[in-house]
Amino acid sequence: MRGLTDYIADCPWVDVCTTWYVLVDTAYQAIVAEHGRLRQRGPQPTFSDSEVITVAVIADTFFHGHEEVCLAFIRQYHLDLFPRLLDNSWFNRRRRLIAGLIDAVRQFYTAWLIAPADPVRLVDSAPRICAVITARRSWARTIAGS
Repeated sequence: MRGLTDYIADCPWVDVCTTWYVLVDTAYQAIVAEHGRLRQRGPQPTFSDSEVITVAVIADTFFHGHEEVCLAFIRQYHLDLFPRLLDNSWFNRRRRLIAGLIDAVRQFYTAWLIAPADPVRLVDSAPRICAVITARRSWARTIAGS
């Protein structure tokens, strides 16, 4: 029987979180091996950078970037996978501090999955919609971007 929340993903969440963690930690260790220790002072945090990146990537992938919803979901259903999960404000602070590292992990897998010499790329070409609302009038104008 499938779990209560497994309808969001095609497989059980334990597998999703474990797979993401292993992938993120592998890339993290490769980045540390190439560039050296990232933290120069202070003790290592109890909630590791790999865990922060894993939860951030899960939030971006399955929760459309809604960090609070993702954290609430993990607290409610899968706290056993991340027993030292930070509260929302500390998580957000850590995520912003290591934003460059998160990007480096993404670039690591982009380089690994896509051959640099491959001329074919798939680009999301959904149009951007922007609503402009003025304070004097309560109307909105929609502009379709390219």
